[in-house]
Amino acid sequence: MKRSFVGMGAAVALLLAGSGIQAQPWSDECSIDCTPIQTACPEQTRVVEQTIMVPRVVNQKQRIQVQEIQMQERSKVVTVYDQVPEVVNVPYQETVVTQETRLQPQTTTSYQAVTRQVQTPVSVAVQRLENRTVAQQVVRNQAVRITKNVTTYQVLRVWVPGQGWCSQPYGTPVTQQVVQDEVRPYACTENCNVQVPVTRMETQMQTQNVVEYQPVTQTVNVPITVAVPRVEARTRQVTQYRTVPRQVVQKEMVPVPVTVDKEIDVPVTQYVPQTIQTVVRSAELPAPPIRTMATDYCPPPGYPAYR
Repeated sequence: MKRSFVGMGAAVALLLAGSGIQAQPWSDECSIDCTPIQTACPEQTRVVEQTIMVPRVVNQKQRIQVQEIQMQERSKVVTVYDQVPEVVNVPYQETVVTQETRLQPQTTTSYQAVTRQVQTPVSVAVQRLENRTVAQQVVRNQAVRITKNVTTYQVLRVWVPGQGWCSQPYGTPVTQQVVQDEVRPYACTENCNVQVPVTRMETQMQTQNVVEYQPVTQTVNVPITVAVPRVEARTRQVTQYRTVPRQVVQKEMVPVPVTVDKEIDVPVTQYVPQTIQTVVRSAELPAPPIRTMATDYCPPPGYPAYR
């Protein structure tokens, strides 16, 4: 502070010298009033560096064991039963019918055909198409514009030893209104003209040729064939099937659980140091007032007069 006053005194002395006023020696007692000069406080700027820890999510390779199902081929012994044919002679008795011709008087009634036309009413099914109006339920999709509130937020997952994965909200949730078109089904009733096949019975006259037979009786000797049964012993071959077991080795695919090592990407949060520079602006204290008198200078109280 004393150096500042000395510098200011030197500046005043130079100012008086330049203006032609002679400075008088300093007196031990100052009784002259000094008018202070308002000086602007200089602004001081400084840069403050601060190191903070910033979270960053990185992927790390981690080996885990996963059980997979693999199909393996295995052999097994299976008993198969084969049907083996065998031919066997089987005796049996067969009744054989022989044919013999004999004459036998027989009265025969023969019929003589007589044709005539007859008209008869007949019911005939006639199928026609008729137009009918049918009401049916139809589902139609109609687009409706709706507004939804969608909230988006971030979740930070941190691996804590002994506790597992812990989730905590990261950042501020953002809620936005989203306008979207949604298709909704609506049930409607429609009248449709449908052609329906209808079968109706109609009576029609049908002309038919009818054949009538008139009986005519006469007696004649008619040769007839008479079947006479006779038993005979015969042998025939019969094919029989015998079941024979057989061992067969078959191969089958069996699912077997197998432990496989795999590498997966696991998100891990790491804290990285980052330096932040902050510009701080401040003003110093104002300088002490200078007495600008041509005859004398008053130093602050407590300081000796400078001669």
